[in-house]
Amino acid sequence: MKKAIQFGAGNIGRGFIGALLADAGYHVVFADVNEAVIDKINEDKSYTVHVMDVECKEKKITNISGVNSTKPEVIDEMQEAEVPTQIKAEDRTPEESIEFAELKEHILESMKKLPRRERELIEYKFFKEKKLREISEEFDISQSRISRIIQAGLDKIKKDLKKQGII
Repeated sequence: MKKAIQFGAGNIGRGFIGALLADAGYHVVFADVNEAVIDKINEDKSYTVHVMDVECKEKKITNISGVNSTKPEVIDEMQEAEVPTQIKAEDRTPEESIEFAELKEHILESMKKLPRRERELIEYKFFKEKKLREISEEFDISQSRISRIIQAGLDKIKKDLKKQGII
């Protein structure tokens, strides 16, 4: 089954993006710093969206899981995800905003240590949000090979972040 990772499990992440991805046939992994929300997602394996229209209705969203976005497991989920999405929330606490900014900076620093090809492919997949098919056409490499190169690069980033004690 196709997998998508949604960074942010708040109202928009779950109520809109998560529901859209689930309707499209994806297993949706929610990544968030709110441990209580992630635990509830993993415990219930579903949630209900209240659709407010001319006639209000409830819609049950299933085939979901959650991961703490500050833990190493999030990198594993990113490797497996076909579609990464993110909600840029303004309602984060200052501490969460700082933590995200610091983690992003550490990831970018670790990426600089990667071979050029690995770094470029990761940038296309996760920062430019290109699909494997699009990357394949641009770099003239098979999708399966791109996936392996990206995974190798993410493994190196994860190893580097662990070595530095960041994750």
